[in-house]
Amino acid sequence: MSPRVRGSRPLAIALAAVAIAVGVAGPSVAVTLTPVGTVSEFYAGITADAEPYSIAAGPDGDMWFVQLNGQVGRITPSGTVKEFSAGITPSSNPNGIAAGPDGDMWIAQYDSDQIGRITMSGKVTEFSTGITAGSAPFQIAAGPDGDMWFTQYASGQIGRITMTGQVKEFTVAGGVPWGIAAGPDGNMWFTQHDGNQIGRITMSGHISYFNHGISANSQPTGIAAGPDGDMWFAQYDGDEIGRITTTGGITEFGTGITAHSAPYGIAAGPDNAMWFTEYDGSAIGRITMTGKVHEFTSGITASSIPTGIAEGPAGSMWFVQEIGERVGRISTGVPSPPRAVTASPRNKAAVVSWAAPVSDGAAAISGYRVVALPGGKTCVTSGARTCTVSGLKNKTSYRFLVSARNTIGSSPESGWSSAVVAGTPTAPRGLTVAFPHPDGATASWQAPAFTGSGPVSSYEARWSADGGHSWSAWTSTNLHRRAGRAGLTKGDTYLVEVRARNHSGAGLIATRTFTQSR
Repeated sequence: MSPRVRGSRPLAIALAAVAIAVGVAGPSVAVTLTPVGTVSEFYAGITADAEPYSIAAGPDGDMWFVQLNGQVGRITPSGTVKEFSAGITPSSNPNGIAAGPDGDMWIAQYDSDQIGRITMSGKVTEFSTGITAGSAPFQIAAGPDGDMWFTQYASGQIGRITMTGQVKEFTVAGGVPWGIAAGPDGNMWFTQHDGNQIGRITMSGHISYFNHGISANSQPTGIAAGPDGDMWFAQYDGDEIGRITTTGGITEFGTGITAHSAPYGIAAGPDNAMWFTEYDGSAIGRITMTGKVHEFTSGITASSIPTGIAEGPAGSMWFVQEIGERVGRISTGVPSPPRAVTASPRNKAAVVSWAAPVSDGAAAISGYRVVALPGGKTCVTSGARTCTVSGLKNKTSYRFLVSARNTIGSSPESGWSSAVVAGTPTAPRGLTVAFPHPDGATASWQAPAFTGSGPVSSYEARWSADGGHSWSAWTSTNLHRRAGRAGLTKGDTYLVEVRARNHSGAGLIATRTFTQSR
C-alpha cells in the first residue's frame, strides 16, 4: 500500500471560482474570459476504484497520471482518457510519475520495488535491478543530470536511475523521504515528512538537511521549485506552505489556509504563484510569492481527495482526485497560448503574426511577446498580433514562439512557427495557372513584396500530381516569372509551387492547386 499521513488516504484539493474583473484595452477582437478557479472534472474512461494519485505533463501535450490499481492514464486537454496496463506489474501500486528527458514518462512503483518507463504509445519497460527489496519507490522527478531521481519511502533512500536503467541508491538520515523535485541550484530537493525536515542531494550524492524554522510535527509532503528561485513545500499536518531558499532559509505561511485542510501536493503555476492541493479540505490553494493565499472549492466533488497537481496545457493546473476517480482542471487566470504563428523574412529581421488565444484568461490580454530561436531576439506588442523581430542574421534559419500576457501573468508559449531564413524573399504574389494548350499548364506570378537582403536572382518552380506527397525537382526559370508543365491529364488535380531566391537563399513558397481543364 502507499503511505498515508492521516487516516487511510492522502491529499485534498479545493477550488473556488474567483472572477477577476480587469479593464485593459486591447485589439478589437472578441474577449473570452475564464475566471480564476474555474474547475472542470473528468471521469469518463477512468476505471472504477482506480485511485488516481499523481499527475504530470507529458511531452505530447497531454497529462499523464498514475493509478494505485496498477494503471497509467493519459488525458487530453479536452478530457479524453486512455488507460494503459499492459506491461505494468499487477498490484505494483504506482505512486509517482514524471516526464523524462528521453520523451517518455517514468513511474515509481511502490509495491513492486520498480521504476517504470512508458512511451507515448503506451509501451512499458520496468527496471528493478539495483533497487533495494521492500524500499517502496514513491515519488519521482527528472534531474539536471539527465537521470530520474526517486524517493524510497520504506528504506529511507534516494534513488537515481539512468535512461538505460542503471540504479544508484543513497541513504537518507533523519526521516522518510517523501516528495522530490529539481532545484534551480542544480541539486535535487526532497521532503522528509516524519523527520520534519527538507533535504538536498547533489548529483554526486552529498546530502544536507534543513529543519530550522519548520514547525514541529508539520509533516512536509510535496515539494516544487518556485518562480522566485526558491523551493516550496506543503506541510500536511502544519496546514502551512513552506518556502526554503537554496541556502536553507525557511519561511512558513499559514494565513488563509483552512485549519485541518492538510496541504499535500504542490506545483508552480504559469501565473508566478504556487498551487497546492488540500487533502482533507477538498480544495485547491494558490499562494503568491509574498504568501497571500486563496482557496478554491467550487466545482470540486466533496470528499474526492485530490492529491497530485501539475501545470498543464493552456495555462491551467491539473490535479487528480483519488476518490471518485476523477481528474480535475482549474484555470489560473493567464491566457491560453496564441495560435497559428507565421513568420515572413525581412533583411536581418522577420515579421511574425499570430491568431488570438482561445481564452484571454481572467482579464483582457494586454500584450504579446515573441522570441526567436536561435539567438533569443524578441519583440513585444501592447495588443497588436504582429511584430518585427530585428537583429537577426541573414542566411540563418529561425523559428518563433509567442506568448500572451494579461494582468495576472503570461500564457504558455505557442506552438512553433515554420522556419524562415532571414534575408530571403517573401513568397511570389499573384500565382495563377493558365492552360495554353491541351495536356499543358503555365504558371505565372508577380515579384515578391519584399526581396530580403538583395534583389531576386532567380525563380524556381515545382509540380505535384499526388496532392503534395511527391514533387518534381525545383526547376529554375532564371528571372522569368512563368513556368510550364506538359503531360498533364484533363480533369486531374495538380499543385504548383514557386519561390524566389537571392544571395541569402530560397524564400517563402507560393502554392496553387488547379484542375487541368484541357
